Amino acid sequence: MLAEANREIRLAFESADAQRRAHDRFAVPMAYLDQLIGRLEELQLEGTTELPTMLKPYLYRASELLPPGVAGPSSWPRHTARVIDRCFDLQERVLSAQRRLQRDDPN
Repeated sequence: MLAEANREIRLAFESADAQRRAHDRFAVPMAYLDQLIGRLEELQLEGTTELPTMLKPYLYRASELLPPGVAGPSSWPRHTARVIDRCFDLQERVLSAQRRLQRDDPN
């Protein structure tokens, strides 16, 4: 009886962990892109039209965080406004992938 209770607890823990990982697969890149867009918009408002070199690692990190099936760009634009547009496009693709997964696997 104790072994069965332990097995049920372990299964419940594994299920909750899998749900958290599935959620994070989409929430983490969305939050990262939100922060990146905010920083880029600040630069745009300051009049910075060329993407500062110091931000390039953050752009490549965003690509690394994307969920399976969503590929980041092979290269990023040089102009801040175009990078913002690209980030919004990536967010749209992440949301589409999430909706597709939820439609295909409602659990």
